[in-house]
Amino acid sequence: MFLHKEVQNVPCKFIIQEPIEPVNRVLKIFFTVVCMSTFGDRLRELRQKSGVKQTAIAEMLGVLPRTIRFYESGKREPNIESIKKLAEFFGVSTDYLLGHSDNPQR
Repeated sequence: MFLHKEVQNVPCKFIIQEPIEPVNRVLKIFFTVVCMSTFGDRLRELRQKSGVKQTAIAEMLGVLPRTIRFYESGKREPNIESIKKLAEFFGVSTDYLLGHSDNPQR
């Protein structure tokens, strides 16, 4: 049985798994780094900086406002057309929006 500790650190989330009891008399600690939805973090950051509401983004993409909430929380991922529209709208590259680059320039 493992105890899971989660520490939020933008843009990555660190999940540390520690055995509660020794396994075969050897105490093991496993560290797993799981990059969270950098896309969601970037979308939220860009949206908030520009003062745009989730409903306006949803209307532009033709989706429900809750879909934008899901994008920002990492529960859903947009299709390629939505990614292109968002990058164009915010004036950033798709690589930046997806977290593949730290340079927002296209």
